[in-house]
Amino acid sequence: MHIRNCNSGLFCAAVAVSCVFLTGREFAQAPAFTIAPANPTIVVGQTQPFSVTGAAGPVNVSAGGEYTCVAISDGTARCAGRNQFGQLGDGSWTNQSSFVVPNGLASARRVVAGDEFACALLADGTAMCWGLGEKGQRGDGTYTQIVLTPVAVQGLTTAVALSAGYNHACALLGDRTMRCWGSNSDGQLGDPSSLGSATPIPVPGVSGVQAIAVGAFHTCAVMADTTVQCWGDNGNGQLGDGTTTNSTTPVAVVGLSNVTAIAAGSSHTCALVADGSLRCWGDNYEGQLGDGTGTPSATPVQVSGIGTAVEIVAGWTHSCARLSDGRAQCWGEGTVGQLGNGATDNQVSPVTVSGIANAVGLSAGWWHHSCALVAGGGVFCWGGNDWGQFGDGTTAGSSVPVRAGGLDVTWTTSDSTVASIGSTGIATGLNAGIVTITATDMTGAAASTTLAVKVPRFTLTVSKGGLGNGLGTVSSSPDGISCGTNCAADYDAGTVVTLTASPGPLLTSWTGCDTVSGNVCTVTMRSARSVTATFVGISNQP
Repeated sequence: MHIRNCNSGLFCAAVAVSCVFLTGREFAQAPAFTIAPANPTIVVGQTQPFSVTGAAGPVNVSAGGEYTCVAISDGTARCAGRNQFGQLGDGSWTNQSSFVVPNGLASARRVVAGDEFACALLADGTAMCWGLGEKGQRGDGTYTQIVLTPVAVQGLTTAVALSAGYNHACALLGDRTMRCWGSNSDGQLGDPSSLGSATPIPVPGVSGVQAIAVGAFHTCAVMADTTVQCWGDNGNGQLGDGTTTNSTTPVAVVGLSNVTAIAAGSSHTCALVADGSLRCWGDNYEGQLGDGTGTPSATPVQVSGIGTAVEIVAGWTHSCARLSDGRAQCWGEGTVGQLGNGATDNQVSPVTVSGIANAVGLSAGWWHHSCALVAGGGVFCWGGNDWGQFGDGTTAGSSVPVRAGGLDVTWTTSDSTVASIGSTGIATGLNAGIVTITATDMTGAAASTTLAVKVPRFTLTVSKGGLGNGLGTVSSSPDGISCGTNCAADYDAGTVVTLTASPGPLLTSWTGCDTVSGNVCTVTMRSARSVTATFVGISNQP
């Protein structure tokens, strides 16, 4: 049975949030690519963080069936992983462990990865899909099994959100109605008169929709009154109406209101409530409801221990949430590390994803992997990676997050002996000089600035003591101190300063020197230093 990657959760959850806030705004032109600060100066041993504005980078990540896609801020996309049906969109069916470019996308706002097909929402309200299409799930009017590059979804002109599942997909339109396409074997299109459709068809009687989620064989929508309606397969109670009876038309989820986002997995559904808590319902044998029981429920139950969620996503048999502090937590099946906590066992309550502290987006895959988009544009994935779906150039899985390759800004320095620079844009001064720091984004666009590195300078202060201090003087080599009048001077780090006391016979002692030889004191400047020369008084006795 072809049941493998049905994760619409991520896309659904992420899309659900966007449904509320992204109401058809146009694709924004990226600002000029610049580095800040411009032309700074540091001293040897100091660090200087740089940041960029206008660099192309990921704006959303979506984990599909053994592959991953990201939308890029320049309107293109990248996909990596399994490609046997063309779901990477690059014109081939060759698996890729590094990200490749789906052909022909120039204004994509979001990409959603279904089981073995993917779709992109474009800035003009249209959409394109690619990959498997034997059930019409590409929406291009055909049932052609494989299409290797993006093709237009027919009849969509005002879409503001997309969600893709196992073999069907749905769009939320600007007028808050819905269109769905693909298989209708379990009523997941919401139109009981349809046997399935290769083009988008309306969901009858549904209006005022605020957010949508497509599961494996069911669909859900957040309504204008913040309640939820679902339709399609209900064999595990994933419609939330208290039964396990399939429905070809929308039914109300029992006892649920104040919902702001929705996510649908294989046979379970989750909702984000306005107070930051979560509710889930449906299958729970792997713990995907997160209520601590492992017992399925045909009505919503509360996810344990989460009260600050801002995003909810659902995979095949696991779920994840992004919290307001940027952390991520997951629960449910964890057999290949898809919960990200360093373990490979199921969890009936949420566990914290290791090392994710500043997430801005989240996705739970249709087949045993999860991904996060972090502030600054980095993408991390964890779980199964048999087909290269992490995009890190390997096929090695991981139970903790692994950074995807080829999506970040890269940093270089023109002279690594003067200043080094790390992968996150933090430069370290090593020797005096001036270097050019260059940032290059994933498209090859670059910006540069200079970094001046100076040797640090420290202050040497001389004091005079004793009864004869008014008669004694101290001078320095190199010049700077003539004490007398000038008793302090700054010197480069590492400078050996020689201090000479005059007249020599009046000097009784030095303090604060590195070495002393008669009336000569030497100091090596590695920090601020203080030296005292003590002079003997001159007797008035005969």
